[in-house]
Amino acid sequence: MSYGAAGAEIRGDVTAAGAPVPDVQVDLFIALSAQQRGEFLGYATSGANGAWTFGALDSGCYIIVGVAPEGRVFIGGSRFKQRHICNDA
Repeated sequence: MSYGAAGAEIRGDVTAAGAPVPDVQVDLFIALSAQQRGEFLGYATSGANGAWTFGALDSGCYIIVGVAPEGRVFIGGSRFKQRHICNDA
């Protein structure tokens, strides 16, 4: 799962062996620290091209968590992949 911040949005894509992976849930939380999640803000689902976006965000730091579809895992064997990202709107 890759990600990036641009203005007031956080966007990224989910791929496996270079191919897009659709239907991956990506949860968005306020970041209390680099590892600690605060308030749950919502989720997005990757589209057919693997892309997902959260828009209209305030400046600040967030934690995004990818949740692999049932029966699938990320590299390392986990159904969850967490990243900390800061957005300067």
